[in-house]
Amino acid sequence: MPRILCSRFYLGERDNAEYAIKPTCWPGLDIIPSCLALHRIETDLMQYHAQGKLPHPPHLMLRAAIESVWDNYDIIVIDSAPNLGTGTINVVCAADIIVVATPAELFDYSSVLQFFTMLLDLLKTVDLGGFEPVVRLLLTKYSLTTGNQSRWMEEQIRNTWGSMVLRQVVRVTDEVGKGQIKMRTVFEQAANQRSTLNAWRNAVSIWEPVCQEIFDDLIKPRWED
Repeated sequence: MPRILCSRFYLGERDNAEYAIKPTCWPGLDIIPSCLALHRIETDLMQYHAQGKLPHPPHLMLRAAIESVWDNYDIIVIDSAPNLGTGTINVVCAADIIVVATPAELFDYSSVLQFFTMLLDLLKTVDLGGFEPVVRLLLTKYSLTTGNQSRWMEEQIRNTWGSMVLRQVVRVTDEVGKGQIKMRTVFEQAANQRSTLNAWRNAVSIWEPVCQEIFDDLIKPRWED
C-alpha cells in the first residue's frame, strides 16, 4: 500500500482509495503499486495515530481503504511480507482468506510455527473488530526427487496444522524462475518464451490445481453466500 494512500486516505483528504488504483494491461485487473521500501508506512501510521489524525484504529486502516472500493471488484489480493508489524495486523483484519506459502523444508516449517505463535500473541493485544479470516497453508518448493525431505516435511506440517494445509502443493520447477527473468508467470509465457513445451506444460500442471483449489474451496463459496 503506497505512501500516497497513507497520506491522503489516512488524513481524511480522500474518502476512498480509488485515487491510488492504477489500471494494468489486463482488462479488469487493477493494482495499487507498492515496494519493500514503503514499509516505513508503519512508522507513519503510529505517528498519525498519536496525533489523532487517523479516522480508524491503526490496525483497521487497510480494511477501511478496501471497504471503500471493494464493490468494484470480485477479488482483492493483498501481498504482504511476513513480519509482525502494523502492516501484517492490517492484513489480518482486512482479509477474508489468508494463504501462507511455506517451503516444505525444516527451517521454514520452524519459522512459520514461530511466526504463527508470535502473531497470535500479538493479536491478543488489539481489537480485531470482529474480523477472523480463514487461514490456509500452501506447501511450496516441493520436490519429488529420491531422498528429498519434502514428503517427510509434508507429513509433519499436516500433522501440525491438519485441514489448514491445502491439498495441492507447489512442486519445484525451474520455469517459474525462468519466467521471472522475462517478467512473466508460467500462464503468460508465449510459445517463443518457453524453454521447452514439455517443461512449460509441467509448470502449468503444477500451478493450475493449486489455483483451482483456492478458487473452488475458498473463493467461490463466499460468492455463493
